[in-house]
Amino acid sequence: MPTVMRPTTHSHPSSVQEKRPAITRRNFAQSTTIGLGFILVLMSLCGLLYPSFAGLHLSAMHATSLGLCGILAFWAGLHNDLRKNFIVDMSLGLFFFFHALAGFLLGAPGRPGVGFEAMDPMLVKIMPGFNELGRNDHIFHSLLTIGFFLAARFLWKHYRSLLRRT
Repeated sequence: MPTVMRPTTHSHPSSVQEKRPAITRRNFAQSTTIGLGFILVLMSLCGLLYPSFAGLHLSAMHATSLGLCGILAFWAGLHNDLRKNFIVDMSLGLFFFFHALAGFLLGAPGRPGVGFEAMDPMLVKIMPGFNELGRNDHIFHSLLTIGFFLAARFLWKHYRSLLRRT
């Protein structure tokens, strides 16, 4: 049986390889992403144990989504690829931005059925009894948005400076 030689993208002369700079140590943006991921996982665990932790409405669904976002951020920060880290930071920043924006625009006074059960002036019932977000949740999501967008901005600047050096 004859052997078939298959060209790879590395040996093909016409292939265009993007030059990615090597990372020797973590920068500030990667550390920020790791820290935000740790905070999200911690909030998720606290929410699963105590749903009204820090005045938030941490139902099992909300705590699980925070935990998954935290694990993704933690992974991206530990991964030595600035592009992947940038994409994760921008994606999570947009995710939390739209949650905060919807909460501030669509929130109405009401009594939540999950988590901190006092009257809330900006309650959004996504799934009543399962996933409800209040004013403190919107503020927390806004802070996460700022953190992830700042990390993405620092990553962009760092990545551009590394490309200029090569």
